[in-house]
Amino acid sequence: MTSQATPGPSARVSSLMSRVFRQTRLQTIGCGILVLMAVIWARMTLGPRPFDIFDTNWLWGDLAQVYISWSLYMGDPSAWFLQTDQMSYPLPMSISLFDPMPILLLILKPVAWLFPDGAQYFGYYFTLCLILQAVFGYLGISEILNLWSDPDGRGKLWPVVVQFAGAILILTAHFTISRFEGHTALSSQWLLILAIWIALRTRSVNGPNWFLANAGVLFFATGFNPYLAVMTGISLGAVALWQIRMGNALAILIRIGALLAAGVFGLWFFGFASGAEAGTYGFGVYSMNLLGPLDSNGHGSLLGIDVLDATTGQSFEGFTYVGLGVLLLIAFGGLSLYRSKIDDRLPLWMGASIIALACFLAVSTRVTLSGFQFEYPMPAFYSEMMSRFRASGRFFWVAGFWIVVLGVAVVARRYPGRSAAWIVAGLALVQWIDVAGFATRMNSTIATFQRLELQLAPDAFAEGPPEVIRIFPPWQCDPFTSPGGLRNYELTGYYALENKVVTNNFYAARVTDEQRAYHCDLDARVPELDKPGVYVFSDALYAAHRARIDSVLTCAPHPQFPGAVLCT
Repeated sequence: MTSQATPGPSARVSSLMSRVFRQTRLQTIGCGILVLMAVIWARMTLGPRPFDIFDTNWLWGDLAQVYISWSLYMGDPSAWFLQTDQMSYPLPMSISLFDPMPILLLILKPVAWLFPDGAQYFGYYFTLCLILQAVFGYLGISEILNLWSDPDGRGKLWPVVVQFAGAILILTAHFTISRFEGHTALSSQWLLILAIWIALRTRSVNGPNWFLANAGVLFFATGFNPYLAVMTGISLGAVALWQIRMGNALAILIRIGALLAAGVFGLWFFGFASGAEAGTYGFGVYSMNLLGPLDSNGHGSLLGIDVLDATTGQSFEGFTYVGLGVLLLIAFGGLSLYRSKIDDRLPLWMGASIIALACFLAVSTRVTLSGFQFEYPMPAFYSEMMSRFRASGRFFWVAGFWIVVLGVAVVARRYPGRSAAWIVAGLALVQWIDVAGFATRMNSTIATFQRLELQLAPDAFAEGPPEVIRIFPPWQCDPFTSPGGLRNYELTGYYALENKVVTNNFYAARVTDEQRAYHCDLDARVPELDKPGVYVFSDALYAAHRARIDSVLTCAPHPQFPGAVLCT
């Protein structure tokens, strides 16, 4: 009888290294394919126009203001740090309040001379956002699957397929591509996935490395947008608190304090804190409808539900549709939890707490269910603190990503190997088909976008070039009575950019009390005709100051704006 020899240490090490090498190769191939899929998805969603860097005619609304503020700041040689007066002449104002991702402005300002005048890069940035969202989603799902360390799964194809399919669910998040119509900074939802991955990756890391990774990610997020910073902080803080089960509560509290310090310092450093006192018409004006995760506004290819909105604009600002694939993942995940016991290595309660907190913030104090709504009272300090977040529905985004990460992990735990791969891959396919309907609509919409142009007589400045374009009353004081109406900031902004002049007329996410007090004191501002340029007055203001205006300027009824006077 022959006994089988036990493999020696060198054979075991060789086998382990072989499995690790194969797993690394599979992971790399998976990431490479994901990048390709993200590029394809971006092209399906955006169409060709955003990739022509000299085509700015499709930039209107919020995209136009971001492009204008970005370009005027980059071309302002007198800009100091993030302060410029190019759009709020003559008072300097933090460029951060126009939502142009100030951290990128600081990085690129020294090399602005490398970029051609008038170029835009929105299509390429949106594509990068989708690539990063997919890759970090892939890494985040990999990290949560590793929490229970299945040695038999290492080096095999099926776990990689699960990660890949889960990353497709994250890539095709409906609420991400909905931002491409208007909000560049808010399209950077890859930051939320990055925070999930970093938080899980460093959960057991001690010492300075934890602080560098976690506080560094939060500080980085504050350089993009306050909404994203809060959601990033929620993930990082919750995972840190989850570790309190391991003991050493004091160390966990120090970590939470470090995150708070990084967030507050970042918002101050990047200029968002300067708009903290600005009114935003209240918390939850655009809150999440309780049926929002089911509501595709009728644009889903497979689930075309269109829920009645209780408030105007909620369907865009508070948009939270997750896609049919994710809805089915929730069903599979719930069934998996019902039929099996998941050990505590999977942070279900921690993830559920994040989802619950995010939904609580998203619903706000204005609870809406389809066309019905009611408000419940909260302490004054809470309402005051949250009043900066008018579109509270956005807070659901971090919940949506955690739902995918946890859902994939639960399915993979309940149906190991090939079964989980087939389930998650099927859900990813359903998601892609469903959200493709919205992507097609977005492509068509972008193809028809058209910016506005200010019309002036060819000889308006025969005696010299203009130095300013000023509107009275300016948009930030009253967009409804400002000459040119709700989109007049596009007219003035593009004119200022193309003629390299300053303007007093702007649309910003926040308007400080100082700016409002100065620009809206119209009786003091109208007589200040201090530079050669374009001046547009409402009929009422022109009549009140006609003697002073006519002594300096040549005026006539505005050819584009009824009820306004154009003077040069």
